[in-house]
Amino acid sequence: MAQFLGNLSFIFISYLVYRINMDKIIKDQAQVKDYDKLLHHPELISYYTNLINSELYNSKFGPYLKHFVTTLEETFSQTDLTLFYNNINNLEIKNKKFINTFNTQGIYNPFKNEINLIENGENESIYHELLHMASGMTMNDEIYCGFYQAKRNTIVIGKALNEGYTEVLHQRYFPSSTKIYVYEKTIASLLELIIGSKKMSSLYLNANLNGLITELTKYVSIPEIMEFLSALDFVMNNIEKTYYLTSLKEILLNKLTYINLFLFKTYVVKCGEEYQNKQITLEEYVKQISDYKDNLVIELKTKYRNFWFSDEHKLENILNQTIKEQNLKYGLEEINALKRKLN
Repeated sequence: MAQFLGNLSFIFISYLVYRINMDKIIKDQAQVKDYDKLLHHPELISYYTNLINSELYNSKFGPYLKHFVTTLEETFSQTDLTLFYNNINNLEIKNKKFINTFNTQGIYNPFKNEINLIENGENESIYHELLHMASGMTMNDEIYCGFYQAKRNTIVIGKALNEGYTEVLHQRYFPSSTKIYVYEKTIASLLELIIGSKKMSSLYLNANLNGLITELTKYVSIPEIMEFLSALDFVMNNIEKTYYLTSLKEILLNKLTYINLFLFKTYVVKCGEEYQNKQITLEEYVKQISDYKDNLVIELKTKYRNFWFSDEHKLENILNQTIKEQNLKYGLEEINALKRKLN
């Protein structure tokens, strides 16, 4: 009996220590990343200007590679394909066993310029990994891949946005039944409505997170942008952990709510400037904002818990405050009246 109680005590203490450590890790992850610690975007050097390794087409992935190469060359300008040509000519693709995280079917290793596809997986998932390849580069121990920056084995920032936008491009140009990074894809699509598809895809293919942040500073502050990117990373890394860390729920709800408020504010400011500059009419201004608000994610279902994070009051306050700060000709009452008329 004494031994049983001793074992029980040991298990309880071990669990307590584990929870304390996990709480500390979660709090550290929840911190907003420091803009001053971002990696500086390097100058891109072109080593190739076309595909010279046609032997790639002779592999079992040849048809996928040929379709990918043709699509990129027909869709994007030469200036946006520097990283693509640098990598495609030395790319290795292998089938391999690995832990399947986030329901992904493959992994791209930028240090090795190697794609590993899960054995017996869906070959169409190769397009997602090829997009990582087409937007990736390394410098010493640093990774630049789309909107993701990292040092070896240490994520810096942008992982969630990068996966989401990679999936946006994947489904746009290589549609498949694969369902991965669904929430992140939606957020990236909403951000693209602010940046513009041509500009955002160019920044992505040039691995230019710094440039994306600069674009967003037209509408919001750098601290707000960094909080948005940090919140998105936190949600992706922790959303499935609430089944054993219930204390996460409140933090996640705050992060999810902030992501929506950031997107809505940024879009409202953008539309307000376009209306002031007579690029859009009042009717277009109201409809665009109304449609954008309707497309915000307000519910997120996970395996263990559902999250509901609609906040109409805060969204209304953002619209009201932005109208006031931009000193628009029409006030909130006129805009609401027109909105009701449009609906």
